[in-house]
Amino acid sequence: MLKHPPLIRLDRKSSSKDERPPGFDAGRRSSVDHLLKMSTFGEMLENVRTLAASKGLWDDDMQRDIPKKWERHGDMIVFPQNSFTHNNWRYIGRELWKVVAESLNIAKLGRKRIISDDDDRTPHVDLLYGENGWVEHVDDRGIRFIYDASKRVYNNKKNPEMQRISEWDCHGETVVDMYAGLGYYSMRFLVCCGAKQVVSIDWSDDMCEALRRTAVANNVQDRILVIEGDSRRVSITEILFAGY
Repeated sequence: MLKHPPLIRLDRKSSSKDERPPGFDAGRRSSVDHLLKMSTFGEMLENVRTLAASKGLWDDDMQRDIPKKWERHGDMIVFPQNSFTHNNWRYIGRELWKVVAESLNIAKLGRKRIISDDDDRTPHVDLLYGENGWVEHVDDRGIRFIYDASKRVYNNKKNPEMQRISEWDCHGETVVDMYAGLGYYSMRFLVCCGAKQVVSIDWSDDMCEALRRTAVANNVQDRILVIEGDSRRVSITEILFAGY
């Protein structure tokens, strides 16, 4: 017998409750984070400025082109799309990215790019340094997500839905995840909810490959069926999950 309705859509509301521990000093924590970030930025700035100056290419306008914040995905740092766009960076070439990676103590570098002819304007990432874009992200439940960050990055905005799903009891049930993506919900059904099987469907072959790798990393590959294609052509089973 199902513990919940067969067709479920999640709302997007998140709790505003402050769950910080007693004695937590937000101002102090922010200051520490700021100092650490600025220290890392300062080291990168000094190193790239020295490199550019050694080639007679340094221009003060280039400093405003160096990002002060970025995203980290596993062993890759992803810069905003308006970073390192000054023409002089191009003349330095690959040596620039080697110096930046060493300054940040990271193995891979990427830069966001918006695909203008994509209906959803999906952000993609250009790989700047490193052999490939495959990275690993471990979430709060210890679930390992393996994905190519040059194709799609992990979306933290899905965390509230993931937390809610984790409380469901799906033992003995088969779930269809119609818009699987990187497997945010599919993995929760398998790892946290005890589903007998999850059918994960996505249009993208890149997402399907990431799903397969993620399933192996979490030792659930024998309970997941990954289908590349149109979810509207798959028969509805015990639970249909149409979150996105």
